[in-house]
Amino acid sequence: MNKKEFMDILKNSLLESGINDIEDILNEYEEHFIFKMADGFSEEEVSLKLGDPKELAKQFIQDEPKKQLKKKNRFFTALGLVLLDILIACVFISLSVGVIAIAAIAVSSAAAGVLLIAKMNIASLIPVMPYKSAVVFAVGFLSLAILMFITAVYGFMWFKQLISSYARFHKNCMAKASNEAVYPAKATFLQISGKLKRALRGTILISLVIFIIAFISGYAISAFDAKSFEFWHVWEWFQ
Repeated sequence: MNKKEFMDILKNSLLESGINDIEDILNEYEEHFIFKMADGFSEEEVSLKLGDPKELAKQFIQDEPKKQLKKKNRFFTALGLVLLDILIACVFISLSVGVIAIAAIAVSSAAAGVLLIAKMNIASLIPVMPYKSAVVFAVGFLSLAILMFITAVYGFMWFKQLISSYARFHKNCMAKASNEAVYPAKATFLQISGKLKRALRGTILISLVIFIIAFISGYAISAFDAKSFEFWHVWEWFQ
């Protein structure tokens, strides 16, 4: 069945069962269809993998006797999840540090570009060079700043998506152990609208090309002016 047929049957089944928060449940399945279809699956394939919508609706009916039988399962599931949480926390911390590092590179690159163009040398951080070389390198640094900024934004958005996906996985594991309703999984990959994705991709590509050209050109101009391929020695950058 296609998406509309699946959602209609699920909605009617939820209504017949007197389930609360029907709209929230339907939104969850709607979101699941969207991210699975974005991943290349057809509506029929997603529906088939989800299963019978009538059976899915039944899991939202509260059943206290079954819950009592699941207490032991809840304990061992919770224990396993705690151990998994420790491992996942280490991964998330590493990812967050990586995103912060990329953002720091973006800020420092932008600052270097501005200082080079403005002929400002705070605390003698900028090495001595002819102004034309400084301008070319500044273009490279500003391009790198844009590239790193977009990468940091991508990383932050993906990090949020991973947390949301893992939280759903965590909740579903406990729900299964308690014989409660299990919601569809959330996407682990970043979901961005097609138009915005194309714009960001184009900006990244242009920034990367400008960055490469600017630094190659900056090197060539500096080497020509200094009459040495190792112009940094001629201009005494490291002395």
